[in-house]
Amino acid sequence: ATMRIIPIALALCFVSNLASAQQQPETPQETADRIGQRIIMSRVESSESVDWGQAIAVVDAPVDEVMETVTDYANYSEFMPFFNQSRVMSQNGRGAVVYMQARVIRNTTTLWAQMRIAAQRPRGDTRIVVGRMLRGNMDHFAARWEVTPVDDGRKTFIRFRILVDPDL
Repeated sequence: ATMRIIPIALALCFVSNLASAQQQPETPQETADRIGQRIIMSRVESSESVDWGQAIAVVDAPVDEVMETVTDYANYSEFMPFFNQSRVMSQNGRGAVVYMQARVIRNTTTLWAQMRIAAQRPRGDTRIVVGRMLRGNMDHFAARWEVTPVDDGRKTFIRFRILVDPDL
């Protein structure tokens, strides 16, 4: 029940074409205080041919519980909208190679990618997981999770970014 907000945020982020969010840097706690229970979606400029989609949200769960979901790569198809397959092909340490498949454009197109997904060195209290396409039927596909404890660890601020540039 706690993780229900993540799929909503991802669904909106995946198809989002909204205007860019404010550019003033905020701490995760300041953002959490500002947005409350809302999910904020935006586009983030990229040097690629398409912009990143971004969703930010605050969930009522500790950071360790959220990270268990974020790093459960084999079950991405269970909670990430549009993804109908996710299989861990290999895993070692903080990283994995994962096959993902998504149905988009009203289930008329299948996108797939073999991704390297790995936890990065934390930045302060923020835990970071980055995914990059190794091969697939897209020009570019990348994802980034930033997960930060807020409200003295009772809640978690999540920033999810995804860049999808299909080869259509």
